Amino acid sequence: MGGVIAADIATYYGTNLIRGVVLMGSFPHRNMHPEVATPYILNFIPKLLDPSLANFGPTAKEFAESCVAFGDKLDQATKYSWMGAVAGQHPDVRVWSIPHTQDETALMKSSSTLPYLVLHGKMDKHVDGVKLKAFMKKYFGNYVFRLWDNVGHASFWDAPADSNKEIIAFAKRLGQVSIRSGTAFRSYLSNTAPQGWAVLSNSADGPILSPDADGTSDVVPNASGA
Repeated sequence: MGGVIAADIATYYGTNLIRGVVLMGSFPHRNMHPEVATPYILNFIPKLLDPSLANFGPTAKEFAESCVAFGDKLDQATKYSWMGAVAGQHPDVRVWSIPHTQDETALMKSSSTLPYLVLHGKMDKHVDGVKLKAFMKKYFGNYVFRLWDNVGHASFWDAPADSNKEIIAFAKRLGQVSIRSGTAFRSYLSNTAPQGWAVLSNSADGPILSPDADGTSDVVPNASGA
């Protein structure tokens, strides 16, 4: 699960369906955008909300270039493919999607335990990484935060190897919980820990389990990194 979509899933279907959330140049929910938005993107948003076709070309070009650390070095093929992706969105959808709000209540109820992987660049022109890290530290309790040099909004483009490495490690950690804990899951529902597992803490949804045999934890509280 990625980006702010997790907040809508939590609202309408519950967080039990979400194994973990990956944020790449993103943030947990729409309503906190003003807290982490950069001056650049706040000034640019009116252009994105302009339904005029006459202004769309230059706006799409600038937007694509702003997604990477060095926009002037973005190759033409990638730039035009990203512009094309924006062009495929109906103007009414674009105008609605940017200012719309979300109900983050359900998401925030699980903010201390729901696993997050946050991949961010210090040169992100859209979201302030330092402010986002402070927000995660204040409101979330189970996350890994990477803030990289010479990386912009699209960390998957500016730092593909590092991004892939972090995502694979995150997925493996979450997958191990499922693979290694068939009995653990049944105990999870009954608030007891199986042999070889320890209860780190209890949440509204049940205990947070850790395989104490090797010290690998389901939940790593405040596992933030530079």
